[in-house]
Amino acid sequence: MQERSHQTGIAILVGGLICGVAATSSAMPSPVDAVFEGISERLALMKDVAAWKHAKGVAVEDRAREAVVLDKATARAAALGIDAATARPFFRAQIEAAKDIQRCWIARWKAAVVAPPESAPDLQTEIRPRLLALDRALLGSIKVVLDMGFAFDERHAADFAEAADTECLSVAKRDAVYERLSRLRLIE
Repeated sequence: MQERSHQTGIAILVGGLICGVAATSSAMPSPVDAVFEGISERLALMKDVAAWKHAKGVAVEDRAREAVVLDKATARAAALGIDAATARPFFRAQIEAAKDIQRCWIARWKAAVVAPPESAPDLQTEIRPRLLALDRALLGSIKVVLDMGFAFDERHAADFAEAADTECLSVAKRDAVYERLSRLRLIE
């Protein structure tokens, strides 16, 4: 009887461990969620970028800086095995979405719809390093998802829309980011 009780105890312990591992695994974000969250986090930083630009009187659009960002991001994507011809339009769509958010916040502050922040993180020393780290993580997540053979298609558009629901981001710019995300391909 004691042996049976001992075996039952072991079975309960093992079952509990299995359930615990399953619960932990399901709580971990999927690679697709990581992509959506990475884009969302990047978009959320645009309010800080806007605050810095507004405080310094700097224009939202900086074509020279955009070209550098596009070139570097496209090169990083290609180094990971993501087709540059599909990566560049994706990064361009993200830049356009970022500018959309920045313009909206600056317009609100100028129109006194809401008060601008009293201070803003520094673009060079605080925001850009965070953006670069997010971009690297995002590219890694995209690579994992593409390696899995996953397709960003209409079945996932609503999930993306929910994840990328960022104040001041127009639906058109948000949808353009997803459309370009859906076109990303690995180098053949």
